[in-house]
Amino acid sequence: MKNSKISRKTTKSGRAAGAGARRRRPSEPSLAPGETPVTPPTAVQSTPDVSAAGAPRRERPWLWYVAIGATVVFLVIFVVFIFRMMTTIEQQNQQLIVSTRAFGEMNKRLMEARSELARKDDLLRVLSAPRVSMVTLQGSRMHRSARGKIIWDPDNRSAILQVSNLPPVPDGKEYQLWLVRGGRELSAGVFAVTGGSSNLFRVDSLPVLTPRGTSTVAVTLERKGGTVRPVGEVYLTGTATI
Repeated sequence: MKNSKISRKTTKSGRAAGAGARRRRPSEPSLAPGETPVTPPTAVQSTPDVSAAGAPRRERPWLWYVAIGATVVFLVIFVVFIFRMMTTIEQQNQQLIVSTRAFGEMNKRLMEARSELARKDDLLRVLSAPRVSMVTLQGSRMHRSARGKIIWDPDNRSAILQVSNLPPVPDGKEYQLWLVRGGRELSAGVFAVTGGSSNLFRVDSLPVLTPRGTSTVAVTLERKGGTVRPVGEVYLTGTATI
């Protein structure tokens, strides 16, 4: 009897101990019947990024400096190239302008030479005519150093006028050749003088004055294109039988 009582007490004490062991801890949250306890997540330690080779990637700021430096050097070289190219173009333009001016001057001289040659050919043609007449022109009182000659072919009424020491014509002016007789004043053409040296001019057709007799030949300074009657200053005069 005593042994059975002892064993019962032992069984009760074991059950009590088991029940005490199964008691929840104060820090544990209460769980509903059938709920599974959740294990709190543990802190994950960060690890450095590893490249494909297994070594950690490192930043390379010096690559940016190299790139910026290379860009600056390229820009400087480009600016210098553009500056030299513009300078070369400007020099070539200046040389082209000088060459153009020289060509224009040479062309002008060539045209003057051709014109002078044509006038001399006309003079030879007049001089080779069967009959040739000539009249000498003297400078007026205000222009005593001026001189002139008219050589003409009476049959063809063509002539050559040679003048020297006439002042160059001002802007808007020209010299005009006249035949004057008995109050009649006929124009024989206009011409311009660019210098005081000798100049030859062709007279395509001398005016016809009838009957044949002595006429006054005069050179006056008129407006450009000529006038119907002489109104300007007289530079050369002479007499001829035309």
